[in-house]
Amino acid sequence: MPRTAAPQPARPNGLPESDGPNMVLLLFALAVVIGLLVGLGARGLTRAYARHPQTPHGGHSLPAEAAELGYHNEQDFTSDGKLAAVALAEVLEAGPGAQRLWENAETGNRGVVWASGASERAGGALCRSLARRTLINNKFQNAEAETCRGGNGHWDATVQWQNE
Repeated sequence: MPRTAAPQPARPNGLPESDGPNMVLLLFALAVVIGLLVGLGARGLTRAYARHPQTPHGGHSLPAEAAELGYHNEQDFTSDGKLAAVALAEVLEAGPGAQRLWENAETGNRGVVWASGASERAGGALCRSLARRTLINNKFQNAEAETCRGGNGHWDATVQWQNE
């Protein structure tokens, strides 16, 4: 009788054990989204939506970064973004090696963000290399970015994620 491999036990996040590194990447990607939101801040996010032209039915079109991540509506993008922003802010403060997961029970989306390195720019600006992995609407995405802390002590709000 042929032997079959036993199924891997599921973790609390619903992913098999072997997806641990992928979950880290997922959370990192989500942190990137959070980074976008942290960079923009609540006021900036409102401004970002306001910059987009209105659709014929009177609503706003989906922001480009939301569409690129696979979002279908602003509500999910905003809801996930708030969670991702918190994770990103924590990773930026914790430093290299830090990682944070986020998961939105309402949307079913999740991600991980981590600080993969640190550097110092001319003038003494502290910078962080970041990575993220998100699962948005059943689609995984990986991205990397770098951001620096300005002279005012705040992290640069314009984290530019580059998809891998």
